[in-house]
Parts: sequence; C-alpha cells; structure tokens
Amino acid sequence: GYGNRFGKAFEKAGYEDISELASIPRSALAQELSPLSQLLRFEGAKAPQERRIREAILKLIESQDAINPDSVDTNPASCPSSSSAALSVHDWLECLRHGFGQRFAQAFTRAGYEDMADISSTSAANMAQDMRNHIVSHLQVLGARPPELRQLCDSVRDFMESEAREKEEAEFR
Repeated sequence: GYGNRFGKAFEKAGYEDISELASIPRSALAQELSPLSQLLRFEGAKAPQERRIREAILKLIESQDAINPDSVDTNPASCPSSSSAALSVHDWLECLRHGFGQRFAQAFTRAGYEDMADISSTSAANMAQDMRNHIVSHLQVLGARPPELRQLCDSVRDFMESEAREKEEAEFR
C-alpha cells in the first residue's frame, strides 16, 4: 500500500505521525505540502497517487477541524506555565517536545533569547519581527521541518499571548 511505498517521503518531510498532518492549517496547506509532493515524486509517486494523497490529507484536516478545532497542544502540561518565564529557552523547548531544546535552542540564542524572560520582555511586534527575520531561518538551517516550524512559531505566539494575559490580570489585582 501507500504506507509502505511512501512512508519515507512523509518522514523526510517531517511528518512522523498523523496528528502532525491533521494540524496543518488550511492557510499553510499549499506551502507545507509542496516539499512533501516533491519527496513523494522522488519516491516514485505519479500524479494520480499524489492527488489521492493530497485529497486524503485534506479530508483528514477537515475531519480534525470538525472534531476538535483547537486540538494542537502548544503548551503541554509538562511545561509549567506559571514559572515558564524563568525557564531557559532550551528547557522550554524540551517541554514542547523531547529533543527540541537540543536541536533548536541555538536559533533563539543566536537572536539574543537565552531564557523565556528575554522573550516575555519583548513586545509581540518585535518578537514577530525577530521570528520572521532571524529565528525561522536559523531553525531551518538547524533542520526544522514545516510541522516543527509551525509548532515552534505557534508555541512562541501562544507563550507571548499567555504572558500578556498574565500581565494584564496582575494589573487588575
């Protein structure tokens, strides 16, 4: 079947399990599936097979959206939210996914972010600019694949939003 034949293409594109495919946002579908399509062709997929795989992924995303629109967990329970600003970037990345700290902390430290306090003290606009201009390119050089890039960017955004909410709540106390 397709799994035996094309599984390596999915792995090379960075999709290790079905939840990573299901979490692709519609707005990023074409961008994320382009490298996968190239890898599928390299593994011998013909246009009809590639089209069926693409349609299956789209159905998976649609079914996931219908079941649970907020299914991606970018702040796992193993990562303490109340004290996360005190964590090093390495440790915070490890909380997101085992191995992320070792693989990707350098992208943040090269941009000047050594701990989560550095990130929380940066404005959302400046952080977004640093992500676009520096960190994402470093992540790519370090081997981050599309689902990992998306997870990392979403996690930084969620962290920034959470920190902003906590600061706002503290002002009202």
